[in-house]
Amino acid sequence: EVLSGAFAGMCQVAAANPMESVKVLKQVQGHKAGSTYTIVRRMGLSGLYQGWTACMLRDIPFSAIYFPIYARTKRFLQS
Repeated sequence: EVLSGAFAGMCQVAAANPMESVKVLKQVQGHKAGSTYTIVRRMGLSGLYQGWTACMLRDIPFSAIYFPIYARTKRFLQS
């Protein structure tokens, strides 16, 4: 369960980080940031993954702890 949680956290960051980058840029710059399409073209693929390491360091341990606690709590409550 711990490894499954860690892997799930890694997959979540890989999938969500580009959207998070665009969201934060739009929140900070507002209309000046332009459309999502413009932001993606300007930043490029590597730019969409800026901050990736920090998100991994946050989400992998969280998910590795959360998954087993959730599973055990669920089993406990069902018994």
